[in-house]
Amino acid sequence: MKEAQTILVAEDLPNDVLLLQQAFSKAGLDVPLYFVRDGQEAIDYLNGEQSFADRATHPMPTLLLLDLNMPRMNGFDVLKWLRRQEGLRRLPVVVFTSSSLPQDVNRAYDLGANSFLVKPHGFIEYQQAAQNLESYWLRTNQYPECRPAHTPGFAPRRVLLQDLDSGQYSKGPGTWTAFPREALDFLHTDEAVERARELGIKNAQVVWAYEDELKAVRVQGGFRI
Repeated sequence: MKEAQTILVAEDLPNDVLLLQQAFSKAGLDVPLYFVRDGQEAIDYLNGEQSFADRATHPMPTLLLLDLNMPRMNGFDVLKWLRRQEGLRRLPVVVFTSSSLPQDVNRAYDLGANSFLVKPHGFIEYQQAAQNLESYWLRTNQYPECRPAHTPGFAPRRVLLQDLDSGQYSKGPGTWTAFPREALDFLHTDEAVERARELGIKNAQVVWAYEDELKAVRVQGGFRI
């Protein structure tokens, strides 16, 4: 018999949160739903950090239901981060978004999404979506073991892009932060270098961030030096 299952929902629109809650309830599905309001909160939840440190209150989810268009960090960036995490990369992710653009569908799958669903327009369709999610992902599908890789001696590496003129780190397209912890984790160094080139940053560096140290390589004109 499977252990209790939960769904983490990354969704910033209160109306969509309410629709999901009501759809699961009306469909008679006894599945605990936990909600975060943006991509950064999703990462904090999965890592068991900040206000989500108590696993009794915020258990590790069986499934992540992920919106794409969110503040602070979008769904694509969450996927990039998640598939690089040693202990979390297996977590099943269903993208649940209003976009049906082929480029969004393709990009989500390229980044490791397991499924892509377009948000329904009516409540009956929301109920059906809830039933389908529960029936396949929580009852039929065999799900893997997932846990944050916070073990003694383990220092997961993150790849960050820093603008040396401002000293800030890239959080995503057009957004920056002074804190490495909040920065976007690129898939690899070449992706960070490409982002510097796209943004026209002439004085930057790619930073490899560990739990207790930062290592860096300079970037000039979008190229490592």
